[in-house]
Amino acid sequence: MLSDRDRDWLATTGDRTRLAVGESNIREGTCFDRLDLLLSGELEVTISKSGGAAESVGRVSPGQLVGEISFVTDLLPIATLTATQPTEILSLDRQTLARKLSSDAEFAARFYMLVCRTLAQRVRQNTELIATSELIPVPPLRKVLLMFAIFEDGDLGWMLSHGRQQKLAPNSVLIAEGQATDMLYISIDGVLSVSVQIPGQAEPKVVASLESGEFLGEISFVESGLASATVSCVEPSLVFALPRPALVEHIEADRGFAARFYNAIAIVMADRLQDRLLQRGYGLVAYGDTESLDDDIEYADELDMETLEKTAIAGSRFDWFLKQAKSAR
Repeated sequence: MLSDRDRDWLATTGDRTRLAVGESNIREGTCFDRLDLLLSGELEVTISKSGGAAESVGRVSPGQLVGEISFVTDLLPIATLTATQPTEILSLDRQTLARKLSSDAEFAARFYMLVCRTLAQRVRQNTELIATSELIPVPPLRKVLLMFAIFEDGDLGWMLSHGRQQKLAPNSVLIAEGQATDMLYISIDGVLSVSVQIPGQAEPKVVASLESGEFLGEISFVESGLASATVSCVEPSLVFALPRPALVEHIEADRGFAARFYNAIAIVMADRLQDRLLQRGYGLVAYGDTESLDDDIEYADELDMETLEKTAIAGSRFDWFLKQAKSAR
């Protein structure tokens, strides 16, 4: 996915660090201002559970990125990563990496695609954990619309000229778990439910409800695989469908668009994963809806002023996109 030139830049720019067994490179709830690449060894991922002890939710093997959720969302980590054997990591300073991404569209396109595939793996690994955990009343992050702050006007214009609106009736299925889909969707109006089939259970488990401004089918798109969940219509809804072949062709032809597109997808996937874990009581700083926010504490799911400003810009741009999409055929 990354080119030899990309790897050479990472190797010469990053700092190598060795971790002994039991040492952590990322701690839950602690600021993390870099991105790490695991070179050798293994990291165990643990996450605290509200009212209980930390749980092990996965392991990271060589070649995988860590800290990617904090990198694309600017939120505090909600997991701790600890070496289970002698481990070596390559650390990339956030600001240095950000400058490279803004100046090199080819690198940015490949890098964000790698981040998307990493996040897709994280989502699949945590699907059963999320589906079998009880919801608690934690306010959602609501950062999904930020993807519209990433796109340029020309990007949105291209989407509108190559996609089409699709009306959905209640109880209809837009995406079926385990099936291939040749479309990437953006929800425009209505309510859609996301459900997954849990082994040993007869009925699928609903894990999320989606409204306007959401990408749908993004995991299948970045992995070129089968759908990880079923998306069905709760009430009369409208989505905007983008054909996969046209998207792939445009991504190859316009690398600036490719970088922005995969960056936007990464934000959506990282936001959803962190949001759904927090809503199920996972994460050191998860809080209930009856608790007030302390102005002196930076919560893992609290938006800063810069993010709020971006959200306002994204909201205006999405409103424009929504109007145009509703009038498209």
